[in-house]
Amino acid sequence: LATKAANKQYNIVVAVGGDGTINEIVQGLAHTNTALGILPCGSGNGLARQLKMPLLSIKKCLEIIKKGNTILADIGMAGSEYFINLAGIGFEALIAHKFANSKTRGALPYFEIGFREYIKFRRIKFYITPDNSKRLVMKPLCVVFANGKQYGSNFTIAPDASLNDGFLDMIVLPHANPIKMLLGMGNFFIDKSSPIRLTNCTKIKEVEIYAKKDFEYHIDGEPRRSNGTLKIKLLPKAIKLIVK
Repeated sequence: LATKAANKQYNIVVAVGGDGTINEIVQGLAHTNTALGILPCGSGNGLARQLKMPLLSIKKCLEIIKKGNTILADIGMAGSEYFINLAGIGFEALIAHKFANSKTRGALPYFEIGFREYIKFRRIKFYITPDNSKRLVMKPLCVVFANGKQYGSNFTIAPDASLNDGFLDMIVLPHANPIKMLLGMGNFFIDKSSPIRLTNCTKIKEVEIYAKKDFEYHIDGEPRRSNGTLKIKLLPKAIKLIVK
C-alpha cells in the first residue's frame, strides 16, 4: 500500500501503529518523495518517543502531520530490507523472535521474556568487520546497529544516535554476570544513573557479519534469520520523515 501511494505521488503516508508497522511502511517509502507520518499506537513506540510525538493525543499528532514539517532521515539496510530505528543480533534478536509469538504486548511481557531467556541463553561467536577495517571476533550478549536511540518504553540503547548524522551506532553489549547487568540496567532508562557501563559504541557506515551457523537478527523488532552472513549499511537521507 505504501509503495502504491508513493507511485501515485501522495504527499504523506501515515503509519498507525508501532515500530513494526513503521518498518513495513518504510519498505515502500524509502527513496521516494512521499513523507512518513506517525500516529503512535504500538506497544513500545520507540521512534515516536525519539521524535517526541505526543503519545497520549492522536489529535496533536494529526496537527503535527498536517503541518508537514519534514527532515531527510537516514535509514539502515540489513540484507535486502530497510530499518529506520534499530537492527540487532544476539540476545535481543532472540527476544524479538520470542516476543513476536507472545499473546500480550507492552514493556512488561518484553522484560519477562528477557529475564526468562537470559539464564539459558547461549552466545555464539561472530566475526564482525565494520567499514572494511580489522575483523572483530566476539561472543557478545548482543550487538545493536542503531539509527535511532531506543527500543521503546524509554529503554534507550544508543543515547548518542541520530536519525540524520550519516552513521549507525554499533553498540556492543558484552556478556556480563546477572549482578553486573542488574546494577548497570539503570543507564538504559536514565543516562549515567549508574557508574557501571555495560556497552561500548562505535560510529560506522557499514558492517559485515559472519557466523559459522545460522543466526537470528531483527529489523525494528521484526524477527529475521540469516544463513550465517549478513551485511548492514547506512543509507543517508533516504526517507522524508514528518517531525514536530
